[in-house]
Amino acid sequence: MSLINALPHILLSLTLIFTAIHAATFDVVNQCTDTVWAAASPGGGRRLDSGQTWTFDVAPGTVTARIWGRTNCNFDGNGCETGDCNKALECQGSGSPPNTLAEFALNQAFNLEYLDISLVDGFNIPIDFSPTTGGCRGIRCAADIIGQCPNELKVRGGCNGPCPVFKTEEHCCNSGKCSPTNFSKYFKEMCPDAYSYPKDDLTSLFTCPTGTNYKVIFCPYKNFTFDHAATFDITNKCPYTVWGAAYPGGGKELKTGETWTISANPGTTQGRIWARTKCQFDASGKGKCETGDCNGLLVCQDYGAAPHTLAEYALDQFEHQDFIDISVIDGFNVPMEFSSASGSCTRVIKCTADIIGQCPNELKVPGGCNGPCPVFKTEEHCCKSGTCSPTNFSKYFKERCPDAYSYPKDDPTSLFTCPTGTNYKVIFCPYKNITFAHAATFDITNKCPYTVWGAASPGGGKELKTGETWTISAYPGTTQARIWARTNCQFDASGKGNCETGDCNGLLVCQDYGAAPHTLAEYALDQFEHQDFIDISVIDGFNVPMEFSSASGSCTRVIKCTADIIGQCPHELKVPGGCNGPCPVFKTEEHCCNSGTCSPTNFSKYFKERCPDAYSYPKDDPTSLFTCPTGTNYKVIFCP
Repeated sequence: MSLINALPHILLSLTLIFTAIHAATFDVVNQCTDTVWAAASPGGGRRLDSGQTWTFDVAPGTVTARIWGRTNCNFDGNGCETGDCNKALECQGSGSPPNTLAEFALNQAFNLEYLDISLVDGFNIPIDFSPTTGGCRGIRCAADIIGQCPNELKVRGGCNGPCPVFKTEEHCCNSGKCSPTNFSKYFKEMCPDAYSYPKDDLTSLFTCPTGTNYKVIFCPYKNFTFDHAATFDITNKCPYTVWGAAYPGGGKELKTGETWTISANPGTTQGRIWARTKCQFDASGKGKCETGDCNGLLVCQDYGAAPHTLAEYALDQFEHQDFIDISVIDGFNVPMEFSSASGSCTRVIKCTADIIGQCPNELKVPGGCNGPCPVFKTEEHCCKSGTCSPTNFSKYFKERCPDAYSYPKDDPTSLFTCPTGTNYKVIFCPYKNITFAHAATFDITNKCPYTVWGAASPGGGKELKTGETWTISAYPGTTQARIWARTNCQFDASGKGNCETGDCNGLLVCQDYGAAPHTLAEYALDQFEHQDFIDISVIDGFNVPMEFSSASGSCTRVIKCTADIIGQCPHELKVPGGCNGPCPVFKTEEHCCNSGTCSPTNFSKYFKERCPDAYSYPKDDPTSLFTCPTGTNYKVIFCP
């Protein structure tokens, strides 16, 4: 054979070798509970029952390629309800909308491959498009787009794109110049990684090195149906605009009073929701924020930058529980409430203290109070080895937000659960239209000749040696609040232990009321005609002498209970370290007044004679409830 005659065969062999080396392998997996008819151009089509995989190769240099799922198919003349390709099982071209598309172009310039998920033609099936080799990132669109689809776009089995529905230049962008629309923004908010309109390249086109193999998963959360997706209503009650952020979920500008709703699938882990402040974005959604910025994008594709107050969640975990928390490990920028909004779960987590106003100098930054880990980047604060303890800086956050994570191993007091299937709400600035300038401060001072453990609900708890002061803040609108002292306490390094009097479930940092006996300073802020209501109560007994007084403004109110109540305590009420109230001891209607009608008893009179300013029984309002104008600050002194 001559060399000339052999050349075509040699070149053909080289071509075959090149193709075999550089062809990309695609695994198409159906994790939906129902059958899906997979489609690929090039590639054809295949029926995939739940759990089945279809594998095929695509040659290098392939462009404008697509993979999608079809639903409710019958190839006896009816075709498929969504994604149909000329009523054939083996597709020869593109499918009919609505269909969620995995798009790709292989072996392009600079040895890169381009991949994306597109919702320009609508949505029918959740999709995950990710590399199985090559070390590049995957993309996903798995939100409940069908369940929340705008009425104008709803069709059987899916949510159509605005271009196939309206066929206008505004939505189809045939001229090559167009901007996001309200409809495209709906898709973008639900799936921030996906193309929502034809010119959405900046946030939706991703690359992998040539030679990468890929996997496309229909319904990436196995055996998932949208009936179980959790919704999160994110509401801004701050008196200023914030830019909500969620990962997964994206981002949205929220003016005062506005709500943004996102969905997250069961199995979602490391989910975060936060607020960004003082942002500026251009028409393409690029810009920056003073706090919580996510790589300069309006629609976040990753976590935000410290400082930011975080609502964190993991859905459908151990024993079908959702795990939720608020974290200030990365600092604080906006007050937050994270709570359940459905089902049997009644969990409410808050972090609403004046953390910025009292922020340690080392952590202060414009617009927020940074966490110690982002500032110092040391093992002590970041806990990368997995073993660490609270620090003075983390304790600063914990004292003000006892429900929140203050350092990475703060699980015992900061991680909460709700049953899978619960919906949630996140509120920025839950006390509407307040600023920290109006928060009341309480200086709590121990003048006893022995250590006490201060306690506050809300507020937490802190050890106070003789002469030490602990300052907390509380917002206007706070009600049923209490401050008290605990005595003879022992706590371990994790903040667990017990107290002889005033114990709050064995925790150093109280998350609830304390146990009797304890002398109580009680308050409700910004009530009728902008008055604060304050009192001292010995209904639950007495353990430490107390003074509760105003510390600012025109109010000069001073309430005291400093008599020797323990030394003269009736025998029936005596307990170690204190003098109990008659209600905790006898638990009768006469003493507890559960019905709302009761009178003084001999036991309540004992307390009233010694502390005439204090509540001695539940209906003791006329001589025991006092007021100061809202905006007053206060001080509580143990052993004045």
